[in-house]
Amino acid sequence: MASFGTSIKSMRVALGRSVEELAQAARIPWATLEKIENDEHFPRMHELERLLAALGTSLNILLQPSLPETDR
Repeated sequence: MASFGTSIKSMRVALGRSVEELAQAARIPWATLEKIENDEHFPRMHELERLLAALGTSLNILLQPSLPETDR
């Protein structure tokens, strides 16, 4: 299972957004978002709520484990 920060970064990249864009949408400093993505800071509740809203997702979706890759 990916770390919380890695999951945030993966969703951001999948949406084609920069750190600055997502941070602005979530109304958190970009340096804080970088720390979250690098697992150096876990967001406070208000930061988490705004971050999830900016990503258009919920905590349940974000924390779902990825499906294992299958052999082709």
